[in-house]
Amino acid sequence: MLRTAIYDESTKLYVDVLVSYSSSGAIVPLLIGLGSRKYPIDRILSVERSASRKSGGRGLCYLCYISGKVIKLYWDKQKWFLARELRLND
Repeated sequence: MLRTAIYDESTKLYVDVLVSYSSSGAIVPLLIGLGSRKYPIDRILSVERSASRKSGGRGLCYLCYISGKVIKLYWDKQKWFLARELRLND
C-alpha cells in the first residue's frame, strides 16, 4: 500500500527551542521541546532566509539533523515552528 505524506497548508506546530547566541549575534538552536519530550539538535546543516510554503511563515529556516532525521525548523521573528505533517494510509 502506498503511503503518502501531505501537509496542512494553514497550520504550524509551535515548539519550544533552547538557543544560544553567537558573539556575532547569530541565533543557534540547541534543543527542540515538544511537550515533555526534548530533542537535542545534533547539527545545523544550513540556515536560509525562507518562507514555509507548507504553513505560511516567513523568517529563517534551519535545516537540522536530529536523531538521524533532517528537520526544517522555522524562526518567524517571534516563535519557532515546524510544518505540521499529516500522514495518510497509515
